[in-house]
Amino acid sequence: MSVEPITIVRVDENATRRLEGDFFDVSLILSSEPPTGWVGIFNAKWKMHLYMLKRNALASGSRIRIQCVLSELDEHILELRKIINEANQEFLTTMAKIDIQKQAELQRNEADRNDISALNKKLFGP
Repeated sequence: MSVEPITIVRVDENATRRLEGDFFDVSLILSSEPPTGWVGIFNAKWKMHLYMLKRNALASGSRIRIQCVLSELDEHILELRKIINEANQEFLTTMAKIDIQKQAELQRNEADRNDISALNKKLFGP
């Protein structure tokens, strides 16, 4: 399966809003809308990831939203990129395993059809 890695491409200036004080709800635009499985992987990994001044972030659709002070955003982007890379890798690994399982199932089904065909010939002739 060929899937382009997800990356952050820019801050959405129109969707980023001030919350309280110096805090903003920053909307980060992703390179494409990730598959549903990727979003779940990213959000779970982000929840478990720890670093100084960590802020809430959530992937949804083609965006990641993070609530932070704008002067901290560069640090958060570095951490988000780490988790995005991990999510990209885990998603590709998961998809590869699924592809292998599907291929094995197709091969089993083909072998079963061949066995049944041979049985038919044996029992009922050509």
